[in-house]
Amino acid sequence: MRDVLIRGIPEDTHAWLKTAAEDNNRSMTAEVLEILHNARQRAEAARGRLARVEAWRKKYLPDDGCELDELVSIVRQGRTHGH
Repeated sequence: MRDVLIRGIPEDTHAWLKTAAEDNNRSMTAEVLEILHNARQRAEAARGRLARVEAWRKKYLPDDGCELDELVSIVRQGRTHGH
């Protein structure tokens, strides 16, 4: 197997994947790839949710450096600074 680090994969996971491939352990390799695929999907979904929250914040809240905890508090209280 080529010794190439895959972007976004921790070194220890890369080492485990490399060992599995070298040992021709298909089940371990498949398990690691499935874990990585699922992690990537969760990360993409989280980025999408964060983008929607940020768009909402820009639309409804003044750009006054509102922190996320403050934003959550505002949403829970139903206040949107006059909107």
